[in-house]
Amino acid sequence: MVLVKRIYLGLVGMLLNSGFSPFASPTQLHSVVNSHSIKSQAGSILIVDDVPDSLRLLSRMLTHKGYEIRSALSGVFALQTARAAPPDLILLDINMPQMDGYEVCLQLKADARTREIPIIFISALNDSADRVKAFQVGGADYIAKPCSMEEVSVRVENQLRLCRLQAQLSSQSVRLQQQINERDRALRAGKVFLEVRQQIQLQLQKLNEELARSNQELEHFAHGVAHDLQQPLQSISGFARLLSVKYGDSLDETAQQYLACIADSGNHLQHLIQDLLAYAQVGQQVQPFAPVDCNRVLAQVRTNLNAAIAERSVLLTHADLPEVAGSEPQLVQLFQNLISNAIKFTRLEVSPHIRISVTLEGDRWLFGVHDNGIGIPSQEMERVFQAFQRLHSTRQYPGNGIGLATCKKIVDHHQGKIWVESQLDVGSSFYFTLPHLSTLTTGLANPSILTEESKALEKSASLDQDRQKCRLLPTHLEALRLKRYLDSSLIDTSS
Repeated sequence: MVLVKRIYLGLVGMLLNSGFSPFASPTQLHSVVNSHSIKSQAGSILIVDDVPDSLRLLSRMLTHKGYEIRSALSGVFALQTARAAPPDLILLDINMPQMDGYEVCLQLKADARTREIPIIFISALNDSADRVKAFQVGGADYIAKPCSMEEVSVRVENQLRLCRLQAQLSSQSVRLQQQINERDRALRAGKVFLEVRQQIQLQLQKLNEELARSNQELEHFAHGVAHDLQQPLQSISGFARLLSVKYGDSLDETAQQYLACIADSGNHLQHLIQDLLAYAQVGQQVQPFAPVDCNRVLAQVRTNLNAAIAERSVLLTHADLPEVAGSEPQLVQLFQNLISNAIKFTRLEVSPHIRISVTLEGDRWLFGVHDNGIGIPSQEMERVFQAFQRLHSTRQYPGNGIGLATCKKIVDHHQGKIWVESQLDVGSSFYFTLPHLSTLTTGLANPSILTEESKALEKSASLDQDRQKCRLLPTHLEALRLKRYLDSSLIDTSS
C-alpha cells in the first residue's frame, strides 16, 4: 500500500494539469457546488496521513485556498489533536500503522466532542467494500486516489457548506425558541397576545421557507449528480459486455470472473442511481393531485413485475380497489416497491402469497399489503423506513435499502401515514393511508413543499402551541443530514 501511495504522489502533477476526475470534470463539479446560495467561507481542516509528502501536498493546496491546516502522521496523534481543538473537517487516510482510518473514525464518532465533525476518507483503496465500510463507520465522503487536487478542494468546500448551513439553521432555531420564551413572559405581564403570536408566526414562516429552499437545493444537487453518473456507468457496463463477447474465448477463468464482477457492480450502481433519482423526485411534484384508479395502478404493477411473479409463482389477491386523490406515477412506485419486497423477502421454498386489503376511514382510504414472508423483528420496524437501512446482507437479499424510504416519502407527500405490523416467520402487513376523492374539492389533497409540522405552525391558535411546535424544528435538521448522506453516497459511487 505504501508503494501505491508513492505512485499516487508521482502522478499528482500530471493529474493537476489534466483535471482528472473519476466521474465528471472538476469544472462540472464546481458548477454544481456553486449553485448553493450560501457563500463559501474558510474553515479549519485536520489532514491525517502517514506519508509526509502526501501531507505536504494537501496542506499546500488547501492553505492556498484559505483554509487553516493542521496535520497528523498517525491515528493516535489525530485523535489527540481533534479532541484538543476540534477542526471543521477531517481528511483521513485509511491504511496507517498502529491504528487505521476506520478505527480513527469510529473513535471520533463515539466522542461527543468530535461526533459532528465531517470526515472525508481519501485513500488508494478502490474496492466497493472499502467504500461501504467507510460510510458505515461514519464517513461523509470518499475520495479514491489518484485524484485531482481541484476535486479534493470542491468536495471539501461542499462538506463545509453543508456544515455551515446546518449550524445556521440550528442557531436560528435556538434564537427563535428564546424569542418565543421572552414573548411568553411578556404576554403573562399583560402584552397583547395577538401581536406576539403574529410576529412569531411570521418568523416561523420565514424559517420554514429557508428550510424548504435548502432542502430543495440539496435534492437538486443529489438529482444532478446521480443523473450525470448514468452515462459513464452505462459506458463501463457496455465495454465490459463487449470484452466478454469479443474476447471471452481467449480469456482465462480469472479474467472472465473479473468481467463478471464489473458487470455485477455496474448493474448494482445503476439500480442504486435509479432508486436515488426516484427518491429525490418524490417531493418535487407541484401539480395538484387528480383522481387515480388503484385497479389501473395495480394492473401496471403486475405488468412491471410479471417476470418475478411468474418465476416465484406468486399468488396476488385483492379486493375491488377504489379511486383516490393522488399522483399515479408515485402510486405505481408505492405499490410496486411494497409488492416486490413481499416477493423478495419470502423464503425460496415458499410460494409468496400477497393480499391487498382496503377500507374507508373518514376521508382516507386505509390500504394493507399482507404477505407470508420472513417477517421483521419488532425492534427494527421503525428503522425499515429510513434510507440505506438494511436488515440483511446483499448476498441474502439484494437491494439498496431505499425502497421503503421512498414509500414513506410518497405517502408523506400524499399527507398520509405508513407503518408495518409483522411477526417473524409468519409474515408482514404494511399499512398506509391515501386521500379520498372528496379531498380534491375541499382542497385537502394539494401537495405542498411545507411539511405537516410547518402547516400546523402556521395555523396554530395559541402561543403555547407555537412554542411546542417549534421544538419540532430539529427534525428538519435531521432531514438535512439525510440529504448530506445521500449526496455523499452519490459522489462515492463515481469514485
